[in-house]
Amino acid sequence: MKMSEFAVKKPITTVMLVISVMVLGAISLFRLPLEYMPSIIYPAMYISVNYPSSSPEEVERLIARPIEEMMGTLSAVKGISSTSSGSSARIRLEFDMGADMDLVSVHIRDRLDQVRNLLPDDVDRIEIRRWNFQDFPILEYSLTWAGEIKNDLVDVYNQVILPRIQRLEGVGNVTLEGLDEKVLLVNVDQNRLGSHNLDFRTINRALRNNNTNLSAGFVSDGNRRLPVRAIGEFEEMDQIADQPLRSNIQLKDIADVSYDYPEKKSFERLDGRESITLEIQKSSTANMVSTANLVRAELETILDEVGRDKLKTLIVRDRSNDVTTGITNLAQSAIMGGILAVVAIFIFLRNFRSTLIIGSSIPVSALCVFLIMYFMRQFTGSTITLNLISMMGLMVAIGMLVDPAVVALENIFRKRYDEKLDPITAALEGSNEIGVPVLAASLTTICVFVPIIFVTDSRSALFMRDFAITVVISVIASFFIALSLIPLATSRIFRDGLERLDFVLKTGVGLVALGGTYALFAYTDYTLSSIFGSVEQFFLALFGVSTNIKITIAVLFAFLAFLIVRYRKIGIKGTYERLITTTLHYRWATLSAAVIILFGGNYIYSKIEQQPYRFQRSGQVGISVELPRSYDVHEARALF
Repeated sequence: MKMSEFAVKKPITTVMLVISVMVLGAISLFRLPLEYMPSIIYPAMYISVNYPSSSPEEVERLIARPIEEMMGTLSAVKGISSTSSGSSARIRLEFDMGADMDLVSVHIRDRLDQVRNLLPDDVDRIEIRRWNFQDFPILEYSLTWAGEIKNDLVDVYNQVILPRIQRLEGVGNVTLEGLDEKVLLVNVDQNRLGSHNLDFRTINRALRNNNTNLSAGFVSDGNRRLPVRAIGEFEEMDQIADQPLRSNIQLKDIADVSYDYPEKKSFERLDGRESITLEIQKSSTANMVSTANLVRAELETILDEVGRDKLKTLIVRDRSNDVTTGITNLAQSAIMGGILAVVAIFIFLRNFRSTLIIGSSIPVSALCVFLIMYFMRQFTGSTITLNLISMMGLMVAIGMLVDPAVVALENIFRKRYDEKLDPITAALEGSNEIGVPVLAASLTTICVFVPIIFVTDSRSALFMRDFAITVVISVIASFFIALSLIPLATSRIFRDGLERLDFVLKTGVGLVALGGTYALFAYTDYTLSSIFGSVEQFFLALFGVSTNIKITIAVLFAFLAFLIVRYRKIGIKGTYERLITTTLHYRWATLSAAVIILFGGNYIYSKIEQQPYRFQRSGQVGISVELPRSYDVHEARALF
């Protein structure tokens, strides 16, 4: 039994299936993670090596070059770059797209073990990090304290803020920037150091070699075998100061040893008081928006408990707002596009029942897309999320969702009213006739986007994979709806005697349109200025002619009035016939116009400014001041 026959002859089963898809799709919509961009792990690794109190040239020669030469033996490496400074070296390794980064990480550690003997002895830590878009913090807070920030705020952070935020669902990591911990400071007098013919490496080596615990073997006590260890780690500051460097020379003879806060290299302020930065990262599978909401609510509770007069916070960066704002704007645009698509269909069909059928297919198809996306995450291991890219794919697919439905409905409409068939026969014959053409058209569209899904050696393809998946799912869903829901609906709604419902539908659509227009301007950011202002900017950019919003509105309404009067007089079909007759009669003029449009469009495209991102207004103002190089951090702090 064919799909359309099953839908028409089994209406209750079909309706229950559609309702199930809509309910499950709505549930899936709220369970899909909200992200700003797709979750993509670029094939890049970073190696960081700290080597303080040195020069960039020395760091490059002793650290960066040996590591680069050893990493060059990796088979999948595509490029190696390094940056050396006076205190560290940073090596970036880029690999082929599709490389197994877990296996690459193992190979990198193996190569680092081999090159370790070639590095200076005082290199104690080598850090390996993988680049991931999800590593960026979702929330950044600026914290300030009414009292001593180094002591009081540290206690509040360690005892209250850190444990309570870390236990929240979705929180992956919490870090505090700008608050230094006490460290052992050895301030060396270079004059005394030089007079004893010593250098910094001698001091570093002496402290490192004597600050260790060593195994001294085992001793037997009857049936017991006890390990023996020589404890040599420093326990008191005096032990460090008394450390011998050479005969009759101790560390305290050439340096002052203290346990204090290191010298600050940067300062932050909030409302005139010294502040620190709190960064919150989410776990890899968490929902960014819900996690950020939990963190904000918990910090508000902490503020009430600790006291807002003591602890003050300010959100410096909230990436969840970028997500909600971007997706909300895309959702509004998609809804507006769907409404305009339905209006365009009504203008051509001029039948409320037909328009209602087409309009109902859009939300059903969209909910079907959300359902399939959720199933892909749960059962195929896909990382697809609701992000700007996938929502853009859904917005682009809005027009594609109605194409198969319009084709099916128009053919059924012709069978019903032109050939005078009964509703069920018209639905069956009309849908069967267009089944193969609609399938071919859908497969043609799918073939354009499917290659993007399987491409693994291109960054842009990986980035646009969610876009392609969303479009493909939308086209597949629209095909099945066009051959199931549309025949079922037309076989019931196109019955004789239901013409009286047109008035009720007209009234209902009018009320919905008025309510939607009110909600559009009352509960969203849309205004007449924003809508028609964009049209004004279009005229200004294209023709170099500036106008105001009133003139723009007047021109648009005059153009619409002209179209309405003309179409009511001769109809769309008559206008189309005249257009075809004219173009066929003036073939060379038509061809010349097409060539002019082709090259003119290419010229206009070349004049459009191109940039990778669209910069949005953030409501923040940043001021950057460049000071003379002779200023240190304390002098700069005094100025501001």
